[in-house]
Amino acid sequence: MFWNNVLIALRNLSKHKVFALMNILGLSIGLVVFVFGNLLVRYEANHDANFANADHIYSIGSNAAPGLEVGFSRFNSTFSAVAPLIESDLEDIESVARSMVYEYLVSAGEESFYQLIRFVDPGFFSMFDLDFIQGDAAVFSDPAAVLLTESSAIRYFGTTDVVGQVLTLDNQYDFRVGAVVQNLPQNTHFNSAVFFDAAFEVVIPIEALARLRDYDVAAGDWNNLSLTNMVYVQLPPNLDGVWLQSQLDALYERHTPEDQRDVFESFYVTPLRMVNLSIWQTLGLPIITVVQLLSLLVLIVACVNYTNLATAQSMGRSREVGMRKTMGAGRGQLLAQFLTESVVIATLAMLELIVPLFNTATNKVLALNYIETLPWLVLAVVIVGVGAGMYPAMLITKATPIEALRDSARKGRKGSRTRSMMIGGQFAISAFMLALVAIVFMQNERVKASSSEFPRS
Repeated sequence: MFWNNVLIALRNLSKHKVFALMNILGLSIGLVVFVFGNLLVRYEANHDANFANADHIYSIGSNAAPGLEVGFSRFNSTFSAVAPLIESDLEDIESVARSMVYEYLVSAGEESFYQLIRFVDPGFFSMFDLDFIQGDAAVFSDPAAVLLTESSAIRYFGTTDVVGQVLTLDNQYDFRVGAVVQNLPQNTHFNSAVFFDAAFEVVIPIEALARLRDYDVAAGDWNNLSLTNMVYVQLPPNLDGVWLQSQLDALYERHTPEDQRDVFESFYVTPLRMVNLSIWQTLGLPIITVVQLLSLLVLIVACVNYTNLATAQSMGRSREVGMRKTMGAGRGQLLAQFLTESVVIATLAMLELIVPLFNTATNKVLALNYIETLPWLVLAVVIVGVGAGMYPAMLITKATPIEALRDSARKGRKGSRTRSMMIGGQFAISAFMLALVAIVFMQNERVKASSSEFPRS
């Protein structure tokens, strides 16, 4: 019976091609946006999962003081002077490391590029396990060493066999390549900055800043807060972010200079997997919730649109229903036929269209794993098909055989109030979505404007 209903559904769709195209296209957009939204949420909420210690690493941010007017309520980073204080005061932690980004003119032979260089503490390599192609983390005992990724080694030297080669910064400071690592994946916060292109490419020991900038590495700096400079803390398995937050609150009271208390009022802790979302947290924008809500609302609008179109089209099939009832078909059989047709349309609409385009446009690595997602994709198709098709199926099959054969369903006003409510609800949801998108867009512009005025280093 089921496959017979599927064949009938396909035959009806082939007879009404315009109707089929409109419904399949509308549901396709709704389903694709819904699937894409959930994939994006899962992708953004699971950054840095490639690192073995990801569940025990936290970054330290700063909550802005109430009187500080810079367009941010919090910063994803903190002062570099905080890391030495954490290391000396919190004995229970496993390690702490700074990552500071500065721009230099980098030369290799005749080639020169302006490059954002990452300066890190030695503890960085115990936290973040990198795949070394040549050399190892021991080279960072030399403050004149430099680590390159595959892509940066090829850009500067045309090969990854570059250990011993020399890079010159600002035409006066020489650094010798000591190690080459594989490129980090795109779904790490090192490579997914929203407004700063500070990708993980060239890494130098932080001790080199003493030579380059006369920087006090041991004490750090209380006078520079940059969005690209991070402090990471790795905890043992028996401690968590709540414990670290309490310790940082006490550390703030003990060590923060009075003049800096007018800049920020406290520290805050972010798990490593959520660091990539910290730029949105600066404005208190729950981007994950917004994406989930928008994707669900788009699907609801698509379902309501399908219901309205299917209701209008099904009225023209009332004589078909009357004939089937006259031949002995029960209402349950007719409901099954119309709902099967709705599920078939929803199945045809479940196409993965937007993911490759989105990856190309944003340089992300979203992927639809059909083995993992197939159960809930099937569930989504069934719920959408049955939910969107239930009302028109109930409406067309409740007529008696005589009423259906007379085509009275098309002439009456039965169900007009329900359809009017659905159309009104559809417009209300659309207006709400437009307002929500406008808010997100304005907040995004605000972040861009504020971040362009905020120093990198």
